[in-house]
Amino acid sequence: MPTAAPAATPTLSDSLELITVTDASPTSLLLEWTGAPANALRWQYRQRETRSGAWGEWMDVPNSTGSTRSYRVTGLTQFYPYYFQVRPVTGAGPGAASPEKLGATPRRNDGVLELIPDLIVEGGGHTWLLSTTIELTIPAGVRVMECGGGLTDGGYVEISLCHPASGSTLTFNTETGELLRERIRSPEGAGAADSAEDVGALFDQILSTMTLRVIPDRSSPTPTATPTPPLSDTLKLITVSDGSPTALLLEWTGAPADALRWQYRKRETYFGTWEAWLDVPGSTGSTRSYRVSGLPTWELVYFQVRAVTAEGAGAPSPEAEGIPPHLRDGVPKFPPDQIAEGGRTWLLGGNIELTIPEGFRFVECGGAKTDTGRIVVNICHVGSRSGMSFDIESGESAAKVVAPEGKGASLTAADLEAAFDQIRNSMTLRGHTR
Repeated sequence: MPTAAPAATPTLSDSLELITVTDASPTSLLLEWTGAPANALRWQYRQRETRSGAWGEWMDVPNSTGSTRSYRVTGLTQFYPYYFQVRPVTGAGPGAASPEKLGATPRRNDGVLELIPDLIVEGGGHTWLLSTTIELTIPAGVRVMECGGGLTDGGYVEISLCHPASGSTLTFNTETGELLRERIRSPEGAGAADSAEDVGALFDQILSTMTLRVIPDRSSPTPTATPTPPLSDTLKLITVSDGSPTALLLEWTGAPADALRWQYRKRETYFGTWEAWLDVPGSTGSTRSYRVSGLPTWELVYFQVRAVTAEGAGAPSPEAEGIPPHLRDGVPKFPPDQIAEGGRTWLLGGNIELTIPEGFRFVECGGAKTDTGRIVVNICHVGSRSGMSFDIESGESAAKVVAPEGKGASLTAADLEAAFDQIRNSMTLRGHTR
């Protein structure tokens, strides 16, 4: 099939500046822009889900006029990134587009909205989670962002909350909640009404609401917690996605010889409490898998299994986490670090479609920016140290094949090479034809 000519890249405006604003809505984002031309009559926007993916069609901003400067895009997916552009329409036709801007919808962690690194958040009077441990209430009308941090020379992790309008920051120790640094600056630019004193008062208000989440020690009981049962030394549990957005397959090994049946339990957040143990329907001592349905899409869920013997319930397995995938036009997207079952097509990196052969399992196992500035994303074969990498813009791939080792290894290097050839030949790049 002939390769389609790529769409021409639109001329970018030198004056238009677009920002995205995240608020409490899990399915919408606010677009705001400045630097509009004086002859604008109305406005259009477009979006895409990956930096290298195909743009959607330009859409009219409903009821817009030349003076329109914002629009809320709805119908988005929770906790997912999107890229946007806006452009004016003048009497001469569409004008130059704004540079693209990244936005992302939020999610809740144990009921608390999560700040998203380097993205502007509208406080709305809601409590927001900074990093994974610091809860802060951000007043209505105030915009902030999580703006960096890292491991310090002292061995602890710090994280900063920024006030974009002024460049002021609060920096915390994520383990203790201690305020390490407070930098106050006056807002600048057109329309800046607040002073450094105002920003300082705002920060005092935010700091007065700060609470620290204590990461639970799940290896030992606490005075107010139900004692944690000892974990099995032999049971090993994994989760596998078969592409369903609401189900995961549990598989386990290392069962005791006297197992009569099986139970499982789950919790839907790291800080949450376990739900009650449930019987695996129809299980016997030899049962080694169970498909759990009714799960939330693209949300981490944690599981344990345990055997039931004649003497009662045995020690549970160490917990295993899983995440049901999003569907993009009917194709499941590889969840990060989640085992994906073959026999179907998967979406890698937002725009690479791959068909994984029946009987093979792979995991999206990270990516990197190359020395030439290209971005690659990887899939790793479950059962060997083999993998493939794909350039997310061109789809160009490379493979490393290592024969499986250890007990029960039945695949050969030739088997894996054949599977990799099938995957490579099945690859299509969204927004392109082959």
